[in-house]
Amino acid sequence: LEGATDLGAALQRLKPADREVLLLVAWDELDHDQAAAVLGCRPQTFAVRLHRARRRLARELADDAEERIQLARPEIAQGAWRSQ
Repeated sequence: LEGATDLGAALQRLKPADREVLLLVAWDELDHDQAAAVLGCRPQTFAVRLHRARRRLARELADDAEERIQLARPEIAQGAWRSQ
């Protein structure tokens, strides 16, 4: 459940437009043409928006993972394990 919580939190931190694009594909299970029609844009435009939103989501999730590492194992996050 931690992963689902992380994903939900990361999605909430995204801009509403990014969240909408991601949810049209992941939750509503629309293909690019259908999602583009919902948003009133071309499929190519939708594909670009989706790509950018996925990148931003990946960054948010990576930031969360890095923060968890720092909290759980500060010596690893600071690279102290390398000096041994």
